[in-house]
Amino acid sequence: MPSQLANCAIEIAQCSQSQDYSGWFSLAITVFGWPIVYVLGLRTNRKVEINKSIDQLDDSIENLRKFAVSLEGKAFSNADYQTMVAYFNRIKNICTRIEQLDKSLTKPTETLRELKKIATDEIFHSDNKNSAISKILRVEIVLVNHYKKSM
Repeated sequence: MPSQLANCAIEIAQCSQSQDYSGWFSLAITVFGWPIVYVLGLRTNRKVEINKSIDQLDDSIENLRKFAVSLEGKAFSNADYQTMVAYFNRIKNICTRIEQLDKSLTKPTETLRELKKIATDEIFHSDNKNSAISKILRVEIVLVNHYKKSM
């Protein structure tokens, strides 16, 4: 018959063996669980970044339109022209950023080309600036419909 000390040693050995299995089980859960959590988190973070970029795009187009309205009745100024080019480049860069985040979206090249033409030519060289501003609003609606926010 084993002694009390032997029984205690046997119980400790049995407990440590069961803890080894739980340790291995925990390790397996961690090894297989982290990649799954990473992929799910990456997808969620990507959607959040796309939505932030779409908000930035909306704000940039609105700023361009407000600046175009402020040009009403002003004579041509190179600084104003360069500011319009900068606003357009900001919009184009945001579109590129959205494309990088979501590979399924394509850049609306024709719409951007039309926006650049309106922002650099029609606003400064047209007699009817109101029609150019309404065209900017139409292009804004097209871009907003092109880039939909994801839930």
